[in-house]
Amino acid sequence: MSKQWYFFKGEEQVGPVNWQELFQKASEGEVGPDDLVWVQDLPEWKPAKDIQGLIQSVPEGEPAPPPPPEPEFGPPPSAPAPPFAGEAPAGGMGQEQGFNVNPFFKKISDTAKATASTISAKSAEIAQSGKSRLEINQLATRIKEKKTEIGEYVYQAFSQGQKPDEETLNSLNYEIKGYVDKIAELESQIAAEAQQAGAFGSSVPCPNCGNNMPQGAAFCNNCGQKYEPALCGNCGQHLAPGAKFCAGCGAPTGQ
Repeated sequence: MSKQWYFFKGEEQVGPVNWQELFQKASEGEVGPDDLVWVQDLPEWKPAKDIQGLIQSVPEGEPAPPPPPEPEFGPPPSAPAPPFAGEAPAGGMGQEQGFNVNPFFKKISDTAKATASTISAKSAEIAQSGKSRLEINQLATRIKEKKTEIGEYVYQAFSQGQKPDEETLNSLNYEIKGYVDKIAELESQIAAEAQQAGAFGSSVPCPNCGNNMPQGAAFCNNCGQKYEPALCGNCGQHLAPGAKFCAGCGAPTGQ
């Protein structure tokens, strides 16, 4: 009877599949030489190229050979289920398929993945803010390190036939949540800075001294002259000095 095999494709753990199915996926290129593979007899995940008979070179145009005999690796380890390999091959918590996973573990995995997606998506949308963005990157690195720590801890526990301690996992997940909350706070600060930059992004000359003032300023920061900008008679938007048409509605300004 064929054993149950698992493999990683990108960050996704797939399985179980039997030896024939695994060989077919390797023949079709779905399982590459460097993709990680695991079966119960193996003490750890191994690259597919290290599994005897799995990766074979077939000349173009020729049919794939039949599956070779399923390899044997000696007596199985104590862990009955595949260990968590995390984000193959770097580590962390990956997506689990083909076997039941404690919902608590899956919640940690989902939280970590959602955090990574949020950092990538939102950081691209908000205005640049050097110090805050640097801190966000540092927090993202810490989150990745905690994901790796969770993955290694769960893997070691399963390898030794033990159930991972939920108190330890709760503590690690709490640290991740703290980093996520801090990132959200920094993103709010960056958004506020971006909004302010939008309001005062351009400048106008002071009618008294000619100093460039931020648009929207009430007084010149050089001479103190009160500034009362011209307004569009059609839409009420501030008019740039010398503008012939309103940038908001296109109406003639009469300047």
